[in-house]
Amino acid sequence: MAKKGVILGQDKNYKGKLPTKELEKAINKLKVRLQDHFDDSTKVLGFEINGGDDLTKPGHKKMDEFKKWAKEKNLDAEYNSNSDLKKLTQVLRNRVDNKNKN
Repeated sequence: MAKKGVILGQDKNYKGKLPTKELEKAINKLKVRLQDHFDDSTKVLGFEINGGDDLTKPGHKKMDEFKKWAKEKNLDAEYNSNSDLKKLTQVLRNRVDNKNKN
């Protein structure tokens, strides 16, 4: 059975590699949003950052640190590039089409 809760996300509209400063801003916003959910009954399952064609080398280090931090709190953290999002969208569209027999 799947867990019920929310995934906190940040979408960044960038072409090319996502700048490390933008990644840091997104991570900080997600951490603040997590703190906001401690006051209510919403169960946070993890984080998702979307955008850019990839991360810079320092960005990969920052994301790895964020994933480690999240794992220590029993949360998941993921980064999706623009191409990852297109693939996910296509897979979901195909599932709906197959279910509807289109």
